Parts: sequence; structure tokens; C-alpha cells
Amino acid sequence: MAISKAIIPAGGYGTRFLPITKVIPKEMLPIGDKPVIHYIIDELFSAGITEILILIGANRECLVEYLSEFPGITFKRVPHARGVADNIRHAKQFTKDEPFIVAFSDNVFFNGNPTKEMLEDYNHKKLPVICATEVPKSDANKYGIITQKNNYVIKINEKPANPKSGLAGFGRFILSPDIFDLINDNNEKPCLSETLNKLDKLRVIKTKAIAFDTGSKEGLFKASSFSFCPS
Repeated sequence: MAISKAIIPAGGYGTRFLPITKVIPKEMLPIGDKPVIHYIIDELFSAGITEILILIGANRECLVEYLSEFPGITFKRVPHARGVADNIRHAKQFTKDEPFIVAFSDNVFFNGNPTKEMLEDYNHKKLPVICATEVPKSDANKYGIITQKNNYVIKINEKPANPKSGLAGFGRFILSPDIFDLINDNNEKPCLSETLNKLDKLRVIKTKAIAFDTGSKEGLFKASSFSFCPS
């Protein structure tokens, strides 16, 4: 069965962009002439995804209005921002018993499509996949850092104080339905990295695309600059 569904967690408060995120959700901040969320939607549709559930928090009316004419997109309101893993828990009815894509709302890619890359790997191995990219070691303590062997994850170390590498998980995953049991077994505020570490097997693909973390002011600026002057 081809994977056709994706979820985008978009329930965070955007505290790093205050005060502007009091009135504009961070997913609607611009990169060039389009908001962040538009780039993610384009990536998913281009990879063959036909159904997208966006898990939204409060004050996302302009996001819903902006995407109202896009086909195949539905929304579900999440009452509290308790992290990405908890957001994913709210998508169980949408995904049913099918594998699905998770696309973080603050990771954008140019000159490539990491969703396509993950799907190619999944179609061959039929195993969950995490997308990764190299980040400077000076920034590695901001990410889940991956230890791997032969493209299989050994461990994801979330925001390590002394990272041993710069191979960071970067906001794209293919997950199977059993992830919901692992999330529920965790705790009231589960950590996604801890949950992924419980999987029997997890593949990692290092994307060929150029990755930007638009969840920070610097990352958003770099992504916008690249959209105007790619180099």
C-alpha cells in the first residue's frame, strides 16, 4: 500500500518569535512571498501525499483561512501544546491502520524533497524512517543527534550537552501505526525521541536537500535569504 497520508503538528506557541506570534502563528511567517506552511504542503503534495491533517493550536484562524482552498487538507484542534509526540497521538483516527508521514512545521527544504527520499527508502525496506541532515557541532545541542550504523538508528540523543556528531534528525518521519501504543506507554508529556528509541528498527536517510530550521529567527532569515538568492 502506498503511503498517502501526512500529519503536520502545528500547535506550538511560537515563543521564540514573540511578540509577533501573539497575532500571527509561526507557520504563517513568510519565506519570500509564501508562508512557511506553504513550502511544507508543496513538498508533501509533490511527493504524492494526497491527505494532510494539520494539528492546530489556538489562534490559527489565518492559517486555516489561507489553506482553505487547498484540496485534501483537514484540521484538528489540539487543546494543549504538550510536545510533538502528544500532537501525533491526536492523529490516530486520521491515520487509522496505515503508515504515515510526519512533517514538522518549522523545517523547510530547498533543492530537493526529503519526503520523496524517505518514501523511496520505505518502499524498499518497509520500515519506519527518520530524515537527517548534518548541522554544525556548535548547534548540535539544539537537535536530536543520531547514532547510526548502516542506515539503522542505534540511538537518538535529544539535545545532548556534548554531542559526538552533527547528524541531526530534521523534522520528517515515516511512522507505522504501532507508534501510538509507544506514545501512550510513555507518559502524559511524551518525548518523541524517547518514543522513537523504543522502535525495534528505525531507518535513517541523510537528505540531499538543503535544510533550514525556521523555528528560530536566524533560521527563518537564512531560509528567506536563500529563497531570493539561492547559492
